[in-house]
Amino acid sequence: MPSIKKIIDPPRMKDKPLHPNLPQPPALILMIMPVKSGKSTIISNLLLNDDFYGQDFFDLPPKVISTTINNDLTSRFLKKACDVEDNYKDDYIYNFVKSQQKYGQASEMPSACICVDDCLGEKTTALDNLASRYRHSNIQLLMISTQLFRKVSPTIRA
Repeated sequence: MPSIKKIIDPPRMKDKPLHPNLPQPPALILMIMPVKSGKSTIISNLLLNDDFYGQDFFDLPPKVISTTINNDLTSRFLKKACDVEDNYKDDYIYNFVKSQQKYGQASEMPSACICVDDCLGEKTTALDNLASRYRHSNIQLLMISTQLFRKVSPTIRA
């Protein structure tokens, strides 16, 4: 009987060790928390603090889409370090995915992070699609934060 050979796994994205409590990429993080509970602080720490993912973990600067970023002093450092949009449009996500696809296979694409903050009151068709296919665009971390569980589509929850 022929023997089955193990396929060698590709190397992990980065050699940087992450704390075991942090989600290991590729990951989708969904934060559903009330107002003034620290969502922006968590996002800032995850993306800017070297004790977490930090600014050098991903090949591209994180893409932050936030309808409240201009009203929140906590996010002022994200505005400087990330590629920021202060409103939600499906085109932002579609264009990002198209720009990644120019590289060909996911393994050839630069690693990326997308953070969508307080945008789920909008019609988010592109985000719903991305939630199930983010790894195919080498998006290593997809973060979504909102205040209301009912605004999260079943696709994103799944």
